[in-house]
Amino acid sequence: MKRFNYGWWIIGASALALTALIFFQLRWIQHSTELLQEQFSHRVDMALCNAVEQMAGSKSCADISTTCATSSNKEGCQTKLDSIFRTEEGDAVLKEALAFYKLDMPYEISVLEKPADAPNAHSCSLSPLIEDENHYLNIDFANQESFILDRLGFMAYSSFAIILFIALVFVISSYYLIRQKRMSERNLDYFNHMTHEFRTPLTNIKLASKLLSKKQSLNGDSKYLNIIQQESAQLMEQVDRVLHLAKLEQEEYVLKKEQISAPQLVEKILQEMSLQISRSEADVSYTQSPNLPPLLGDPFHLGNAIRNLLDNALKYSQKGARIEIILKDTPQGLLIRVSDNGPGISQAQQKRMFQKFQRGNNALVTGQKGFGLGLAYVKKIIELHQGQVKLLSSTQSGTCIDIHLPHTQKLAYA
Repeated sequence: MKRFNYGWWIIGASALALTALIFFQLRWIQHSTELLQEQFSHRVDMALCNAVEQMAGSKSCADISTTCATSSNKEGCQTKLDSIFRTEEGDAVLKEALAFYKLDMPYEISVLEKPADAPNAHSCSLSPLIEDENHYLNIDFANQESFILDRLGFMAYSSFAIILFIALVFVISSYYLIRQKRMSERNLDYFNHMTHEFRTPLTNIKLASKLLSKKQSLNGDSKYLNIIQQESAQLMEQVDRVLHLAKLEQEEYVLKKEQISAPQLVEKILQEMSLQISRSEADVSYTQSPNLPPLLGDPFHLGNAIRNLLDNALKYSQKGARIEIILKDTPQGLLIRVSDNGPGISQAQQKRMFQKFQRGNNALVTGQKGFGLGLAYVKKIIELHQGQVKLLSSTQSGTCIDIHLPHTQKLAYA
């Protein structure tokens, strides 16, 4: 099963969101521009028609209808119409109308005949001045685009600035995220190689101590040799835990699942840890529900997960501690509970106890050895079995850890 690469998915999703933001922002600007152009055209048409209406009542335009009444005087009519708004009076009326609609910009006017399909943009019929509707007053603005962009004003520029800022933040964040990911991968590779290198001399030390212990047993017990054996075994256990967790995080790692009996697995663990339980003078009780069905799981890693929980209960509790292990079949699945009457874990610490390299204050105070990988390993194993881990604890009230394995893990009886 390949590990889900959150880093690249986050970058891809962020890039998609940024692209969508830019697209919709540009569409908004385009829509606003079209709306402003429509409003601009409407205001120009209103200003032109207002000017035509005022000039229709002017005495200087009284003879326009007579001039344009006959078709034989077409050139004279066109000339007369062209000159209306080029006079001082016509120019003043048109400027006043444009100023009223806040259209203060350079322009060029002309009188055009009605086109075959529709009148030109920014035009108004001259029908109030003449009887027919064959002529239109047309106006052209040299800097219409800059006028509309100016009306967009602060919103358009701020939108581009925000998009540019977000894009810059995205690029910088992606760069540092990729850089941090690569550094993390290099550190993880180095850490794994270093752990492997530790394991080779530890294996040799353990083997040599066993050979020495056989010779030493003839001459009596040696406390220094016992210290070497205990410490090398402890360090070997920590190294193995690191290696196991590193393997579980590999993209191609697959659990070796088989049909297992949970009661037999727990009994085997208790037998293997009997010396440690005896040394701690702990009172370990074990109860199970009758007729528990077998599970489909990895016996090695599930066993290590339960062993880690029992080992924590022994290490962080005082001598003579009461530890309880319960196997129970529930409607939600198999429940494996390991509880103790130790010092407990505060609420603030519980939020990070399943993270790698995290250790509780009690472990630091008592000087217990470890890398803070035990609960992280347990959580990883149970999640790979589609299960859940819950921590219930409070200061001075002990700790209870529940493992829930769903019914999908069950196998039918043979």
